[in-house]
Amino acid sequence: MEKLTLGKHFHFGLSFLLALRQWIAVGLKVFDAARKQVVCRRA
Repeated sequence: MEKLTLGKHFHFGLSFLLALRQWIAVGLKVFDAARKQVVCRRA
């Protein structure tokens, strides 16, 4: 029983980390695009 719960928690943590990494990647893309737009507007 203990092993099962530990495995479940590990799987949940792993999927959470993967989702977090995806969100960070998307955020960086959006941030980069916004920064480029600001630079283009200023020039």
